[in-house]
Parts: sequence; C-alpha cells; structure tokens
Amino acid sequence: MEWLKRNKYDLIAWLGFVFYETILVGLLFNQFVNFFIYFAHYAVIIVFFYIHANYTLPYTLKNKTRAIFLLPAIIIVQITLYILAHRLVDIILFALEIIKPDAYNKFGSDYILRNIYRGLYFLGFSTGYYYLRNYFKERKKTEELEKQRLNDVILQQQTEQALAKAHNAFLKAQINPHFLFNTLDFVYHHVNEHSPMAGETIISLAQMMRYAIDADKMGEFVELGDEIVQVENLIYLYQIRKKQ
Repeated sequence: MEWLKRNKYDLIAWLGFVFYETILVGLLFNQFVNFFIYFAHYAVIIVFFYIHANYTLPYTLKNKTRAIFLLPAIIIVQITLYILAHRLVDIILFALEIIKPDAYNKFGSDYILRNIYRGLYFLGFSTGYYYLRNYFKERKKTEELEKQRLNDVILQQQTEQALAKAHNAFLKAQINPHFLFNTLDFVYHHVNEHSPMAGETIISLAQMMRYAIDADKMGEFVELGDEIVQVENLIYLYQIRKKQ
C-alpha cells in the first residue's frame, strides 16, 4: 500500500498512456492484439524508462564534462539493448504461438528503425520525468528549509521573550516590593511636611514602580486609563527635574 501511495501518479500516468496507445489507437485503426503482447512489450518500455531516469542520468550528470562524452555512448547501448529486449520478447511470443512471424515483426531495417524511434521517444519522456522529479524535490527541500528558518526565527523570538521575562523577574526578585513601598511611604510622610513638591514626586515615583512591578499580572492588555496615568506621572517627574 505504501508503494502504491508513493507511486500513484506514475501508475495513473502509465495507465493513461497505455490506454491511449492501445484502446484509442485500436479504435481509430480497428486493430487490437493479444493482451500478453501489450503486457510484454510495455514491461520492456517501463523498465527501460526507469533505468534511464533513475540510474543512467543521475550517474552520468554527476560530472558535466564526462556527461558530454559518456551519455551519448550509454544511450547508444541502451537503444541497442532496447531493440534486443523487444526482439527477445517477440521470440518468446513466437515460441508460445501467441503471435506469428510476419512482415511487421520480421527482424530487419524497418524493425530496427521503428524500435530506435520508439526508444528515443521514451528516452525523451524519461529525461523530462527525471528533470521534473528533481524540480519537485528541490522545491520541496526549499520549502522545508524556509519552514525550518521560520520556525527558528519564531523559536528565537520566544527565547528572547522568555529571557527578557526571566531577567525582569530576576531584577524584581532582588528588591522586596513591600519593603520598597513601605520605605517610600515613610520618606513621603517625613518629607511632605517640609516640601510638598518632593512628596508629590515620591508618590508619582511609587505609582510608576508599583505599575511596573504589577505589569506581568495584568495580562496581554491593560486599561488605557492606567497607561495615561503613568504617562502623566512620567511627564510630571521630567518637569520637576527640569525645574530643579
């Protein structure tokens, strides 16, 4: 089942092609032959097709310079073997009396030229299949690399956010909030009598610090009014500093 799932498009393509060459051509020319003849000769074609796409081209194209000289020689050998394989099939079919020798299947120049044409015809399809398959492999690899890169970016952002939160938590842990605010409250009550401005400054600073410490408890969204109050406190502190 796994093999069928992995090669379903190849199977569909071959079934469609065989249907075209046997049924449609047979209907057009009113010429049908025994099923075993089709099966035997198409088996040779399919083996020839995949040997060229899966072994010949990957091997010869590893070295572009070598391919210029080696590929034509291998193709000549393949075409020769292709012709001999079909001839062997015919001989077996003769022996089984599935077909009878006649002018069409007589081994001669017409037979050889016809099979050379068919061999080159399927070599062209096999070469196109090889490049198309490589294109989809490279595209899939590129998509996977891009997906991995995006995942790495997201992971990096999440890591940076986690580190920032951990850093803030560490800084907050260094200071006891209750001790800090109690101290500011003590200072406020002793300073406010002598300098109301300094007292207001301490109150604004305390509010901003409390807001910063409690920010993690507020969730993803905060009240706009709270943000405005903190902005006003910040502006007030800047104004006090400039006046001084």
